[in-house]
Amino acid sequence: MPDSGTPNTGLSARIAIVAVLLPNLVAILRSWGDLEHLLIDKLGPRWISVMVATSLAVLVLGYLLGAWVLYGKLATRLSLRMKLILGPLGLIALGIVGAYSAHALDPEPTPLYRAELEKWADNLISAKGKQGGMRDSLRDSDSTEQVFTTAQGLVALLSVSEAAERHADSIRSAVQFIEDSRRSEPQPGWGYWKQSPGTVTEISAWVSLAKIASLKNKQLWEQTSRAKRLEEVERDLDDLVHTRVVGGGFTPFAFERPAAAYTRTYSTLMALWAMVELRAHSAFQPKLDKKYLAECEEAVKWLLNRHESKGWVPNPHRRQQGETYPGLSAQVLYVLNRAEQNPDFAFLKGNSIYKEAKLSFIRDEDFAKLSAASDSRMGSEDQHFPQAGGTEEGSTFQCQQLEGMTFLWYPWALLTYKRLSEDESLLQSDRELARRRYDGLYNQHTIAIEQAEHGATYRLAESLFGLATALKERPPGSVPEQK
Repeated sequence: MPDSGTPNTGLSARIAIVAVLLPNLVAILRSWGDLEHLLIDKLGPRWISVMVATSLAVLVLGYLLGAWVLYGKLATRLSLRMKLILGPLGLIALGIVGAYSAHALDPEPTPLYRAELEKWADNLISAKGKQGGMRDSLRDSDSTEQVFTTAQGLVALLSVSEAAERHADSIRSAVQFIEDSRRSEPQPGWGYWKQSPGTVTEISAWVSLAKIASLKNKQLWEQTSRAKRLEEVERDLDDLVHTRVVGGGFTPFAFERPAAAYTRTYSTLMALWAMVELRAHSAFQPKLDKKYLAECEEAVKWLLNRHESKGWVPNPHRRQQGETYPGLSAQVLYVLNRAEQNPDFAFLKGNSIYKEAKLSFIRDEDFAKLSAASDSRMGSEDQHFPQAGGTEEGSTFQCQQLEGMTFLWYPWALLTYKRLSEDESLLQSDRELARRRYDGLYNQHTIAIEQAEHGATYRLAESLFGLATALKERPPGSVPEQK
C-alpha cells in the first residue's frame, strides 16, 4: 500500500495519459484540413471554439494529474533538497510542454482556409487583361478592362496578404492601368468606361481605397513609387470632395450646379470610407492634420440623418419608397464602424441614431433569413438627374444617368455582424445575437464564393474582401473577449 499522504497513482496515471493524449489527438485531426472543413460545414463554425475550449480544459487536467502522479512516485525517494531543486524544474518543463500542446490547438483560421482564400484570389487575378486592368467579367476573355472593377479587385487582393505577395507585379501593373486611364477633362477622375462622359465619385473612392491598401504593404513599392502613390491619393481625394454639397452628402457626378437633391447614399458612404482610411493610415498622419476631417464629420451626420426603419436606400430624396436594401445598409454600418475606430469620430459612440441603426440591423428577423444571394438592385427611378445642371450653352459637362447598382448582401453583412458582435456599447445579448448571425452567414461562404466565381468580377472582389477581412479579424465561431 502507498504511504499515507501520497497519491494512489494507478488510476490517476491512466486518466492523465488519456487527458493528455485526447487534446493532442484533436490537434492532429485539426491539421487534416479536409476533415475540419467537413466538420465546419456539417456542424457549424462554433465547433472550433467548443472543441478547443474543451480540449484545453482536459489538457490542463491531464498535466495536473501527470504532475501529481510524478510527485507520488518521487515523494518518498528524494531528499528535501532534491525536491526543492527538481520541483520547480518539473513545473517549468510541464509548462513548456503544455504551452506547446495548447499552441497546436490555437483556434485561428486553418491552412485550408488560407489556401481557399488564396485560390479565390487567384481566380480574381485571372480576370487581368492585356492592359493590366481587370475585365468586368471573370469568364468572358473578350470583356472590357474597367477601372471600377480593377480598383475593387485590388482592394480584395490586398486583403489576402499571401496573394498580394505572390501577385505583386500584377498589382503594380493594375495600379498603373488605373493611373493611365485617368482623365483630366471635363473633370478629373474616372468614368464607368473609357468613353463615358462624366467621372464618378464612387469610382474615385474605390481607386483611393486600392492605393491606400497598396501602401499598407511595405514590400510593394520602392521609395520613389511610394511617394508618388501618396501624392496621387491626396490628389484624387481633393478632386473627390468637389462632389460634396452643403449638408455633407456627396453626388455621384461633379455637377456644375450641385444641389442637395443630387446626393446619393452610395456616393457618400464610399467617399467617407476613402477619407476615413486615409486619415487612419500612418503614412499620411504627419501632413494631414485636420484635412478632410470636416468633410468626414458632415458625411457621417448626413448618413445618420438618412437612416430609416429598414436601413438606408440609394436615393433618400424619393418619396414613398417601399423597397429595402439590406446590403447597402450593411455597408453603411461597416463604414460607420470604421470611422468609429478613429478617435476623431468619438462622437459616434454616443449617437442615438447610430445605436438604433445597429440594433435594428442585428434584431431584424427578415435580414436574418436572407441567403448569401439576397442582393438588391437600384431601380431605374433612382438613376436619373432630370434637373441637373450642365445643359446650358457653353457648358463643359453633359449630365449622365447612374448605372444600375447591385448592392451585395453577403460580404457586407458578414463584416457588419462580425463588428457588431464585438461592440462593447451593445448589450451582451445583442452581441451574442450578432455573433450567431455572423456564424450563420459564414456557413454560407462556399455558396457565396461559388456564385461569385460565375458572375461579374466585382461580385467575387467584394465577396473575397468581406470573407478575408472577417477571417483576419476573428475566426468563425470564436467568442470575443468580454471586458
